[in-house]
Amino acid sequence: MANKQYTGIDGALYVNGSKVARVESWNLSGNVDSLETTNLGQYAKTYINGNQSYSGSATIFYYENASNQIEGAALLDDVLRTTQTPNAPATVLKLQLNNGGVAERIIEFTCLISSVDITAQAAQIIQANIQYNVTGPL
Repeated sequence: MANKQYTGIDGALYVNGSKVARVESWNLSGNVDSLETTNLGQYAKTYINGNQSYSGSATIFYYENASNQIEGAALLDDVLRTTQTPNAPATVLKLQLNNGGVAERIIEFTCLISSVDITAQAAQIIQANIQYNVTGPL
């Protein structure tokens, strides 16, 4: 069996079930709290795992698709809005690595979009960079 090396061409980003066509990058970082369990009389600290947390970012190309809709607009709506703050997280992201349809690797979660940064530069495609925090488990 041959080894599979994943590259950017294998990656995909889905927002609320729809694939975002033009994604430059995405990332996910995970952390776990270390809870100290050291007792009186012990000479070395001891720990156990506590709560998990996840956060990440994505960079998409900011453009209109064939339906004249901003591609990936659901990533921008929670931050770039003119209404009251949403009460509940509404964005479901799915980060996917494709392996020719044989063995896909998928991480899916609900998240809060915490920041959006739209960048325009001369001789560059306009990009939207988003930061998110996962709420609940993966």
